[in-house]
Amino acid sequence: MRACEPCKRGEDMILFIVEAVLGVVLLFLAVFLWSVSRRLSAAVLSITAVFFYSSLAVKLLEYYKVLVMRSALSIIVQHALLLLALCSFIITLVVFIREEEKRE
Repeated sequence: MRACEPCKRGEDMILFIVEAVLGVVLLFLAVFLWSVSRRLSAAVLSITAVFFYSSLAVKLLEYYKVLVMRSALSIIVQHALLLLALCSFIITLVVFIREEEKRE
């Protein structure tokens, strides 16, 4: 049995809200950590949040048909932004580990 269209839209909206809340928490913690510690790793973490939010914005704009792209281009853009967020997070971890090594 297939779900009705309004039900599916409600489930998608809940997912978008959860992603947005997690992004806000990530950005708040990154800014808070940076203001307390003034470390480069916390600043790079905020770049991760920006990439995450831009990916979410592209998904929302496409979902509401504000941004109309061909399906292949849309998938490439969304995956590229998520890949940039993942790479930025990995860079954050590397910078954090190097900062901790210098402290010891």
